[in-house]
Amino acid sequence: MEYIPKLLRCLFQAVFVGTVLEMNMETCKVLLWIVVMVHYFYVHHFLVGPLE
Repeated sequence: MEYIPKLLRCLFQAVFVGTVLEMNMETCKVLLWIVVMVHYFYVHHFLVGPLE
């Protein structure tokens, strides 16, 4: 069943890239910043949090 998450990830990346290509640079920067912050929070909360 591991191919399902991989398929969803590829689909998400394809949609994400397609969306970015249609937007201007300022919108891309904001979206990228949001993605980075969400990713950082996820890693810190689920990987670092339980260890403390």
